[in-house]
Amino acid sequence: MGDIKRDLWVKGMMLCHKLIFLISLVLEYLAVVIRPIGIEAISQVVDEDQNTSENLVEPWLVRLRLMVKTSQGHQITELGLQHLGQEFQESRFLKA
Repeated sequence: MGDIKRDLWVKGMMLCHKLIFLISLVLEYLAVVIRPIGIEAISQVVDEDQNTSENLVEPWLVRLRLMVKTSQGHQITELGLQHLGQEFQESRFLKA
């Protein structure tokens, strides 16, 4: 029984590390692009299928307020830029 619990814990930790890595990739990409991007582009950035991006990566970025989902696409927030150590420049962002 101990081996099963340990294996599940290891697999869970690997998933957490992968998710953190994927979130970091997307956040860094969003900081570089000036325009909002679609979920397809996010999927390409993290080299995962669209389902993974929509159901794992996107919800965490939105929940943590590091990314917003607009009618025009996904865009990094001021908090997301601060997390990366970058300054917010309002001129980079679309006006609502």
